[in-house]
Amino acid sequence: MGRFSPAIIKIMLDNLESILAWIESKEFKEKYANTSYPPLVNPANIDYMQTAPVYAWDLNLPLPYVDIVFLRSHGSGATGMNAFLQKCAGIQVYCENFYGLDARGIYADVYTKILEAKRRLKRGANLSF
Repeated sequence: MGRFSPAIIKIMLDNLESILAWIESKEFKEKYANTSYPPLVNPANIDYMQTAPVYAWDLNLPLPYVDIVFLRSHGSGATGMNAFLQKCAGIQVYCENFYGLDARGIYADVYTKILEAKRRLKRGANLSF
């Protein structure tokens, strides 16, 4: 934890000019410069489907975009809301296995589940898992 893998260091060195251009860009300065963890590459230029979660974490990428995030707990009407969202072609991602994971592990789990749900949505499969 806290150290970059040799693979991400190689990616950063191979793309140093584009990373520096991004960090010096007007868009970066307006949107991300004052955030706690600004992305080292422009998230709009990333193919999340082709980017491993560990690299996305090291590059400080935000999680893949979703329209709605609905956090729930038992007894809060969540069953009805889940049914409604599923009928609206919503992506349901259950993230409940966080015990014992550090922040990187939680990020990777959520990242992977969002992408899996998006792939299922493209195929028209059952969206709930």
